Amino acid sequence: MNSEKNSLTKNHQKSRVVKCHDDMVQPGLVNLIENTVNDVYFPWYRPTNGFSSVKNTYPFGKVMAHDHRIVDSPQLVHSILIDGERQSVHFHLVIELIKDVTSRVWPSDDIKVQVGRCKFNLLTMQNLPDGDWYNPPHIDPYLNKLENITVEEGFGQVNMLYYINNSDGDTFFFDGDSVTDYEHHSHRISPKKGRVVFFEPDQYHASSPPVLNRHRMVLNVNLLTTRPLPELYKYIEEEET
Repeated sequence: MNSEKNSLTKNHQKSRVVKCHDDMVQPGLVNLIENTVNDVYFPWYRPTNGFSSVKNTYPFGKVMAHDHRIVDSPQLVHSILIDGERQSVHFHLVIELIKDVTSRVWPSDDIKVQVGRCKFNLLTMQNLPDGDWYNPPHIDPYLNKLENITVEEGFGQVNMLYYINNSDGDTFFFDGDSVTDYEHHSHRISPKKGRVVFFEPDQYHASSPPVLNRHRMVLNVNLLTTRPLPELYKYIEEEET
């Protein structure tokens, strides 16, 4: 059932873990999520920080503005849980999905998982020439720096992407350790319905807009777990042997 696409990613300073899994969610739940966000009455919103994939005050924005590879794609969002507060009537459906995924990928009672932040993102088709285009590289917010979230002792952050629909618009992961060090992407992962990606909180990454499909939809999740990502997989491997 599990098709693992990527394992350890190495760079000059630190080995970062990016793990990709297919077929780890119940098919009925995969279809229900897609049908829910595609419903004509499902609300999508313009982000409060602007009709853009990043904040206008994003660090080094002027530097990125002169990089021909970077586009600032218009993005719509539907927030589920932000800064510890529920934002959507679809909260329980999304939590069910997250629990289904994590219990299958990390099947151990010793691994505890909490959801700190999650939202749906939607990118629409853009007319771009051939080439590698991506939105500004970034890291997700650190949960321990958010005002209304309490991080228990021993818990660490793990980020998760869940691809809702089949689309183009790869996610790029970069070797660098800063927002300006993105000359080379270590690898890229293509959107596939039901695909799940886990990566570390200090991993710089970027989405890219679809050029062949009408839209690209993902669920972006920031988790708290009782072990950091590399140890989670090592622990599961040891339990299975």
